[in-house]
Amino acid sequence: MADKLDKNLDYDEPWDDDNQDNENLKVIFKIKDRSFALPAHEVEIMVAMPKIVSLPDSEPYLRGTINLRGEIIPVINLRNLLGIKSIDNEIEEFCQIMQQREQDHRNWIKELEASVREKREFKLATDPHKCSFGKWYDNFKTDNMELSVLLKRFDLPHKDIHGIAIKVEAFTQKKEFDRAYELINQTKDRQLARMIDLFSQVRSVVGDSVSREIAMVLNMAGSKAAISVDSVEGVEELQEHYAEDNPEIFPDSNVKWVSNIGRRHNSSEDDLVLILEPDHFFQLAARAV
Repeated sequence: MADKLDKNLDYDEPWDDDNQDNENLKVIFKIKDRSFALPAHEVEIMVAMPKIVSLPDSEPYLRGTINLRGEIIPVINLRNLLGIKSIDNEIEEFCQIMQQREQDHRNWIKELEASVREKREFKLATDPHKCSFGKWYDNFKTDNMELSVLLKRFDLPHKDIHGIAIKVEAFTQKKEFDRAYELINQTKDRQLARMIDLFSQVRSVVGDSVSREIAMVLNMAGSKAAISVDSVEGVEELQEHYAEDNPEIFPDSNVKWVSNIGRRHNSSEDDLVLILEPDHFFQLAARAV
């Protein structure tokens, strides 16, 4: 969820006529970590998501309506149709994980201090790659440059925090308890405080992503519908491949919305793009009026 923010393209003008005439062009976008496409000639405009006005008693797939240059346009919740968690839920879960990993390190320092005070063995992770945050940190990837740069700043303070456990143990072995406490307090004031600040910044950056959703407005013979997407990847021709229903390619939650599959030029073998059928969105949008 979180991880596609900087790749959002905020288009505020219709496609030019040359692009409109090329029916082979596709607008490629992402929902979570899966790539989708729609015919470019069906896409009228893409803008940062305007304020959405909810519709009372509407179906879950209807986010509501937006007012775009005086036109009221229904917004289809594509995540709901595809059986994917809402971006709000993803953000909330991510922020909760970050909150817990922050608390883990607060508790880690407290336990280290308690082990010195009670003269017992410290049993929590001393290897920064072995704690819950370290395992997550080593495997997490994001296309969001702002978040990526921010996460890299964890590396040094996180390693330093775990590294003091060995030094504290050496002090306690020599009964130099004052030096052990001094090191722990310095770490609280410096490295731990730095990590707490970074966790706060990460939650703020990820929380802002909900305002960076893209409204992709489709136009079919004058009828308009918008779909909410996480990010827009580009506009290009795809290598299309017709395929029989295959649960690995067409998950049950996706199959009725998919007309074909494609692969971007110079992409990896596994980088499939699900090409959606726009007619379905207009049929759903008609129920909102």
